[in-house]
Amino acid sequence: MEMYVNAARAMVKALDAGGFTGSAAALSRARLAEHWWGVSHQAEAVGRRMLSAFDEQVPLLRPEVRELVRGRAFNRTVARTPLAPYGEREWQQLQEACRTVVQESYTAHRRALSAAEEGQDPRQGGWTEPNVHWQLVHHGPITADEIGADLGWSAGWGTPEGPCTGTGDHRAVPRRLHDTGLPAPLRHLHRDRA
Repeated sequence: MEMYVNAARAMVKALDAGGFTGSAAALSRARLAEHWWGVSHQAEAVGRRMLSAFDEQVPLLRPEVRELVRGRAFNRTVARTPLAPYGEREWQQLQEACRTVVQESYTAHRRALSAAEEGQDPRQGGWTEPNVHWQLVHHGPITADEIGADLGWSAGWGTPEGPCTGTGDHRAVPRRLHDTGLPAPLRHLHRDRA
């Protein structure tokens, strides 16, 4: 509570020193912005909270002042102490982990491209893993709604718990395509329903 009292005193004192003698209803956006540019992050944050709470109880602030009060802060919080730098061992571990991720991803990507060469258009050959890779290589990722519309299925045919519901060979859509290194449209099948 003391923090708010001190912030209110400081704000009134600073505004008075700048020649402002009116009430909160007479505050202009420019006057308030000028004040907040000259104070700490904490003083600005407390002032914003006070004016916002006041305006909720007694809506007297001008619309442009209300917008400023509810908007982005001028003064950002800065970490007081920098983080300790990585040691040589940590840098080596980080580099090794990054290389491993890149190598595994690229290997999966190459496997997906090989599978795509053996695939065909899923509308003719069904939704097998090679055919889904073929679809990605030739047409890019698509959403569940786009697949359904293309195949004439009704909206909402994909489900979060399984590949799909309904009839036809779309039940064979692989679930693990996110490991392939290609953008996986089947992830969209599940997200579209979430």
